[in-house]
Amino acid sequence: PDRAHLTGISRIQELGLDFGPSLPVRLVVEGDLHLAFREVFLHRTKQLPPTDEKGVVPAAAYIAFCRTARVIDAIKVGDWLLHHGHMTAEDVTALALATPWRAGAGEALWVLPHLDAGARSLPESETRAVLGFAGLPEPKVNRRLVLAEDLTLLGDLVYEEWRVTVEYEGAHHQEEREQ
Repeated sequence: PDRAHLTGISRIQELGLDFGPSLPVRLVVEGDLHLAFREVFLHRTKQLPPTDEKGVVPAAAYIAFCRTARVIDAIKVGDWLLHHGHMTAEDVTALALATPWRAGAGEALWVLPHLDAGARSLPESETRAVLGFAGLPEPKVNRRLVLAEDLTLLGDLVYEEWRVTVEYEGAHHQEEREQ
């Protein structure tokens, strides 16, 4: 029905992220609606989160996603949403604090300090998170490195104090020897 709105990973995929299962399609509806469809998950709520013309707003979709997501996936998806300007950390914080009873609100607030809008890819976000949870300090993300007057590189994850750059995929360094 018209009062059902895309939510969770389904809404995030609608924004352009190619990640996660495409089925079941996740929808949320305010109030009672007892329908059962094979490839649709319908969440009923007493209070609908903010919506736009496509579904729930991205911050609300992210909170819904965090309800069941693995931490590493919540980081990857959160970084992507921030990087592409679909939400801000302030959007998530405001919504989660205004409705702390909403499933995923606590999880989203917990993961927010681990997000970085500078991350340009899901594997980069995953590598950064793994390094951080392994106890290493937070690297600089996508840092320009001037190695010579005519040679500037972009390092995925840079530890400036150690003069170390971590690349999650570095085949181009072998193919382009000046790299």
